[in-house]
Amino acid sequence: EAVDELKGERRAEPGEVKIEILVDAYIPGTYIPEEALRIEAYRRMAAVDSQEKKKEMERELTDRYGPLPDQVNNLLEVCELKILARKAGIKKISQEDDKVMLWPVRLTSRLERSLSRLYRNLSLKPRREMLGVRIPLDVNPLGFLQKLIGDIMAFGHSQHTK
Repeated sequence: EAVDELKGERRAEPGEVKIEILVDAYIPGTYIPEEALRIEAYRRMAAVDSQEKKKEMERELTDRYGPLPDQVNNLLEVCELKILARKAGIKKISQEDDKVMLWPVRLTSRLERSLSRLYRNLSLKPRREMLGVRIPLDVNPLGFLQKLIGDIMAFGHSQHTK
């Protein structure tokens, strides 16, 4: 169940974020050979709900098993993406080829214009509360999405404070 949740294959409950993106994000058997320990690590990662807990998990894994392989780093970045998405009220992030869709996203026209200057291939479908954007081929999708959600929150916050 924890593995399915991290992969975004479980139906999202209120407050949960479903993520379906094209990255290798898992714990290799070569990193944590014992299956029970690997499953426990997945359970603990599924419970990560803050930056502090993510960093704590990263330190613990490094201390116990050594340097993190790319797949585990990606898994921790997926945890961070979920944290950001939850803060922004985004329930689902889905990727198909080089296009990613985020739901629900409610943007004012001013916020849409601001984001369109930063993200050239941005498309908003207000009725469906869906935001779509193409991810450049030479960019890490996790970092790109973290920045996009951060920008949505930053621009949205600055508009509410003016």
